[in-house]
Amino acid sequence: MLVEVPAEARQVLAPLFEDAPGLHGLVSAVLSGSMGHALANDIDRPQYAVLHLDFHLFGGRPTPDAVTDLVASLPATGWLVVPDDWHAPLRAKCAANLTPHRRVDFESGEWDRDSLRRFMQLEQGYELKRVTANDVEAYRRLAPSLVYNYDSLDDYLSRGVGFGVKHGDRYVSGCSAFAVGGGKAEIDIQTQPEFRRRGFALAAAAAFIDFCVEHEIEPCWDAHNEPSVKLATKLGFVRPRPYTSYNVHPALAN
Repeated sequence: MLVEVPAEARQVLAPLFEDAPGLHGLVSAVLSGSMGHALANDIDRPQYAVLHLDFHLFGGRPTPDAVTDLVASLPATGWLVVPDDWHAPLRAKCAANLTPHRRVDFESGEWDRDSLRRFMQLEQGYELKRVTANDVEAYRRLAPSLVYNYDSLDDYLSRGVGFGVKHGDRYVSGCSAFAVGGGKAEIDIQTQPEFRRRGFALAAAAAFIDFCVEHEIEPCWDAHNEPSVKLATKLGFVRPRPYTSYNVHPALAN
């Protein structure tokens, strides 16, 4: 049986997630108590646990009890990330309910801030700016995922940070702290389809990373697809590590 781990007590779970294959900014946000939820088999001496914050991450040894309890904790749909030794027992239990998907985790590099600032140059008619109270609703309209892990837009403005490219009153691209806590920020990038491949995501991400460097925050990049891999490499992220995540089918919750 799993129990909720209070925000102030989640650091006890940190050893269970040392082998997390990716999403390290998200892990840091949950373990720091800043965001999300954490469940474990025991609060004082946990042997296995799950972190919930849009993505779902398993930690600990994949014993039969752990596999059963953590699978039962999942919502009907979502994205699941597990350490390497979980893949075989997880597939043995519910392979038909999981669709594998390749992701690529990166590490922060030695940032070339001159290059980052060159990336921020835009064509005429477009403005690169930090999101403020005056336009955070327009930013949310670009993509709810940029802000939806926060309690409210005011909470986002207080604890998060986002940069975007505006065309008139509309954001066409943005780079946001999808999750933040423990000195790390997990990056989310969104661009309207008709404005892709024009350097707007590169500019927004460069501004975000430059802000992180200035404020001693570690930016964390976890790529969902090949364009994201190429963008991360161009920006200066290093040591790409592919891993397998899973898209969870609704039947898994039955």
